[in-house]
Amino acid sequence: PTTVNAAIVVNATVTQSTANITAAPATTAGPASRRIRRLAGCGCAFVLLEAKFTIAYSDTNNITAASVALSFAENVGDCSAMWISQQFSVEFVPDDITFQQSYALGNFIQRSKSGNPGYVVGLPVLSGTLLETSVEENAFTVDTSQIIQSDGLMLYSSDSLGRCSNADTYLVSFGQNSSSECVYNLDLDELMSFCSQQNPFSDYANANSTSTHIGVFGNSDPLKVDEWISIEVQDVPSRTANADEQNAQRICTEMISSVDYEFVTMKVGSIANPQYKIVSASMSVQTSTWTFRQPVNTQKQAFPIKTTVTFLAMDQAADQFVPIMPAIIPELPWDVLYPFVSQSGAGTMTLSLPAMLAAAAAVVAAML
Repeated sequence: PTTVNAAIVVNATVTQSTANITAAPATTAGPASRRIRRLAGCGCAFVLLEAKFTIAYSDTNNITAASVALSFAENVGDCSAMWISQQFSVEFVPDDITFQQSYALGNFIQRSKSGNPGYVVGLPVLSGTLLETSVEENAFTVDTSQIIQSDGLMLYSSDSLGRCSNADTYLVSFGQNSSSECVYNLDLDELMSFCSQQNPFSDYANANSTSTHIGVFGNSDPLKVDEWISIEVQDVPSRTANADEQNAQRICTEMISSVDYEFVTMKVGSIANPQYKIVSASMSVQTSTWTFRQPVNTQKQAFPIKTTVTFLAMDQAADQFVPIMPAIIPELPWDVLYPFVSQSGAGTMTLSLPAMLAAAAAVVAAML
C-alpha cells in the first residue's frame, strides 16, 4: 500500500525493567545516549530487553503513524555466564480516525486475527478465557458473556539448557504439528521430595490453564461466544502411591510423561477457496514411572516431559451442488385464465377466442 507521507516519524518510549536483574537508579538520559557500555568488572549497562513496534494504518491501507516501546535493563550480569532473553514484535493496528467501529462489523474491540474467516496455516491458534456476565433489562436476564482473548495458545517448551524450570513458551500454529521436551535434573533426595507432592506437575500440565476456549475460525469475535469452543481438559491424575515404599525402591509412580493437545479441523465453503475451522480441541496427559538409576544418590538424573500438538483433518468428500435447470416455460397456476374459461355441455372446459388470446399474452408476459 502507499503511505500518506514519504516518511513516518517513529515515536520512541523508553522504560527500564528490573525483572530478575538488579537495576541501577533511573537515569534521565534519552534513547540516543542509551548505548550498551561495559561496567567495571564483567557487567553491562543499558541492555535491550524488548522492542515493541506499533504501526497504525487507515481504512485505505495507508500507514498513518508508528511508534516503538523500548525496554532496557541496567547493571546486567557478573563474571559468570548467563543468558539474556530479548523480545522483538511488530503489531499493526487500525487508527482512531478513519476506521468506524461497530459490533455488526466485528471490529468493536481491537484483536488479533489468524485468517478471515478461515484459519491460515501457520498463523497462531486463537485462544482466550470465558468471562461469564449478564445484565438485567426489563425483567429479563441478558447474557453479556465474552472471551478475554490472549496473544495465542501458549505452551511450555524448555529453557535454553533444556530444563523445565523457568521454561520458555511457544505459540501453537494452526495446521502445524509440534513436539517439545524439557527435563527435570534431580538427585535421589530431590526426586523423592518431588514425588511426595500431591500434584507436582499442576503448573506444567495446566500451562495454558488461563485459556479455556479456542476460536472456531481465524476471525472469531471475542464478543460472540458462540464463535468459540471450550478445550476439553483431562484432569491431572492425583497420586496415591505409598511414599515410603517408593523411596525404598527408588521409584516415583504416576508421574506425568506427556501433555498432548489435539485439534480436529475441517474445511467449509467453496472448493475453489476452502476455509479452515476448528471443530474440537482437547488436552490429555500420559503418566509413567520414574526410576532413579544413578549409582550415587547425589548424582543428577534427567527425567523428561514432552508436550505434543496434533492437528487432525476430518475426511471430507466434496459435496457438489448442481442447481435444477429452470423450465423454459414457467409453470402457471391452474386458474390463471379465470374468468376467461367457459364450460361446455359435456362438462369440459373450453376457451373462447378472446380467452385464448389473453392466455397467450399471459404466457408471453411471464417469459419476459
